[in-house]
Amino acid sequence: MSILIFTNNYENIFKFRLDLIKSLNKKYPSLKIILLGNYDGFEKNLQYLPNNIFINNINLSSRNLSLFNNLYTILMLSISFFKFRPKLVLSFTIKPNFFSCILRVFFKYKLITNITGLGDVFINNNNFYIFLRKLYLLFLGFSDKIVCQHKSDFNYISENLKKKYIDKIVIIKGSGVDQRYFRYNQNKTRYKNNSFVFIGRIIKEKGVIELLKAIVKFNRKYPRKANFTIIGSKYENNTLNFFFDDLIKKSRVNYFPYISNIKKYILNSSFVILPSYREGVSKVIIESLSLGKPVITSNTSGCNDVISHGYNGILTSKGSINSIFKAIENSYNMNDRIYKIMCKNSYLSSKQYSLQKINHNYLELIDNLCAF
Repeated sequence: MSILIFTNNYENIFKFRLDLIKSLNKKYPSLKIILLGNYDGFEKNLQYLPNNIFINNINLSSRNLSLFNNLYTILMLSISFFKFRPKLVLSFTIKPNFFSCILRVFFKYKLITNITGLGDVFINNNNFYIFLRKLYLLFLGFSDKIVCQHKSDFNYISENLKKKYIDKIVIIKGSGVDQRYFRYNQNKTRYKNNSFVFIGRIIKEKGVIELLKAIVKFNRKYPRKANFTIIGSKYENNTLNFFFDDLIKKSRVNYFPYISNIKKYILNSSFVILPSYREGVSKVIIESLSLGKPVITSNTSGCNDVISHGYNGILTSKGSINSIFKAIENSYNMNDRIYKIMCKNSYLSSKQYSLQKINHNYLELIDNLCAF
């Protein structure tokens, strides 16, 4: 028997699913665990895994809407599912969820779909995306369990799914944070150093353009008073890249496409900034909180489920340059006593996202669904 874990790519598996995979292997050592995602270089980091964990490639582009491309992907997935005959499939992110639901019509397996954030399809409101939303929600009903990461997505899915499927929906708060590695040290968070860091993909939905424009505005009012760093990869041929590169020059921000040790940059910052349009439970946010770092983020679904304004961070209006600027300015002017309290609150609020709790919840869900 086998469990199949299906997601967009191996970066996603390596960064967000690895501890869950290890927990599954520890609990079910006799089972095969099949990993399925698009090879992106991160699969090389998984070569040390035990022999009963198998790494497989699937040609999947998360942002490609070509009908031919997606039909070809479904065909290749069908071959993989026929080959491995999984008893249980855990799918993560929109496309893997969608394809896993479709293939459930042809193959017999238990299916847990994971809503890691509702993404572009649920942010954009043109007719095509509205159609995709309806189609996605229709097929989600084929799941045995639908895991949402926070109450906002839980409520949205509950309101838009057929009533007979409501009992399938549960909340598990993200992929968890390793609090032994991302460990709070009160002595290192006593004072502000007026450094800010953004960590995330360079896409419109992360609010990165508004952030850069707010930084330009801040630097004009407070020249050389704060340091800003952006860490994140760009998508090739994304029209946003031109505007991003131009604003990087104007804002004098330190930019790194990729950094292996983000913990160092979080620790060396006063605040982490992630002005997203929407999130699941952001790994960066909960890792920052676990290190005792407050977060500046948007007052939107996913972000405001984790961050409480004035308690463990600052909430801004979605897509508002002025609101982000004000948040940075208020952070810069914050006194050390209030900042220290906010750091402690950040750590306390992170405990509900501990890796141990999240993995326990997944294993309990699987036990109730399958008899291995």
